[in-house]
Amino acid sequence: MSSRDVILLTGMSGAGKSTALLAFEELGFRCIDNPPADLYGALFELVHHEAKTTKTLISVNLLNAKRAIEKARQIEGLHIHVLCLVASLPDILSRYKLTRHLHPLQAEGYTLAKAIDTDLSLVEAIRPDIDDLFDTTGMKVSFFKEKLLHLFRQNPTKTMNVSLVSFGFKHGLPMDADMVFDVRILDNPFHVASLKMLSGLDEKIIDFVQTQPLFQSLMKRVEREFLQYLTLVIEQKRHYYEFAIGCTGGRHRSVVFVEHLASILKQDPRLDVTIYHRDIDKFVNQE
Repeated sequence: MSSRDVILLTGMSGAGKSTALLAFEELGFRCIDNPPADLYGALFELVHHEAKTTKTLISVNLLNAKRAIEKARQIEGLHIHVLCLVASLPDILSRYKLTRHLHPLQAEGYTLAKAIDTDLSLVEAIRPDIDDLFDTTGMKVSFFKEKLLHLFRQNPTKTMNVSLVSFGFKHGLPMDADMVFDVRILDNPFHVASLKMLSGLDEKIIDFVQTQPLFQSLMKRVEREFLQYLTLVIEQKRHYYEFAIGCTGGRHRSVVFVEHLASILKQDPRLDVTIYHRDIDKFVNQE
């Protein structure tokens, strides 16, 4: 691999590392899960030696992530790409309740909430070293896996992968967004009785949002400024950028905006564009 010899995968327990491992195995990576910390030095030496013929991913828990990063960077010429998975507290709690598994730290006497809080603090400790931070909050397993496949499947004709995410502010900001744009200034179709049960993928909602004069002016501004900014980001050799667009509930206006912006960005030959409507299925009584 020209840009990296090894992917170092880490993240919060319950945020999707097992799913990520399956995705990278499909991509042809040799995946090494949770090797003993005492072997990091020798392991990274071996990975660097075999980098020209073997794609490798090493998965480590957050408690050992800092040590793994430091050991890898002691190997002269070794290029690592740190991928970290996170999710919101409610999502992690829900996943553990569904699976009835124990968080690894619960075996040491932690409550589940305290264990998750500890994970978050460990993520913050390595944040300067993270190349890609993935927030899996609200993601279906199938979509998360497809997103990883799309991002890390080498496409020599594209310079950057751009992820466009629609979301609802009332459900929280995407933790991994590089840039956030607010479209709540647009009239909300939720307040029209015949439209509130539809989504931004339905023609009636698309017409309601796109026929507003303000929609076109906002879109032109975002298109112009975002493409200019992406050019600067590409010059920095970054391969992934996430732009999150939010409305109140994440079901109507932001979805329309993301779909329309994606149709524009896909015309740029440098960009590989993916779409994720995080909150489109979260219906609430009031917006």
